[in-house]
Amino acid sequence: MVLLVAYAALTVLAALPIDLSKPTIFLLLRTLVPIIFAYFIFHFHGGVYRLITIWCLFDLAEDILLTGAPTPAAALRLLVLFFVIVLAFFIGRKVFPNLKVFGPKQDADGNYLL
Repeated sequence: MVLLVAYAALTVLAALPIDLSKPTIFLLLRTLVPIIFAYFIFHFHGGVYRLITIWCLFDLAEDILLTGAPTPAAALRLLVLFFVIVLAFFIGRKVFPNLKVFGPKQDADGNYLL
């Protein structure tokens, strides 16, 4: 949870100075979504770990391919993002092994695994 909040703060720090003449909706999304994920982690919702992994993998790929790490804040952000991906994957897999991205897994008979 702390890493997600740090990731959101580092996203804003890496984007400074913010040019308000350009669209900032994507910066807003990249800041608010991790904070929303942190809220659901605080309330221990199991399915959010899969979503965090997917969201952060896309964000990591976008950052590496498009911008890289031009500033120390952006480099630290990439490091925190990597740790968020690894932790979300392992926590989701170990603590909630019977959850998929969109609901619980089913056995061969169609019954839900709990």
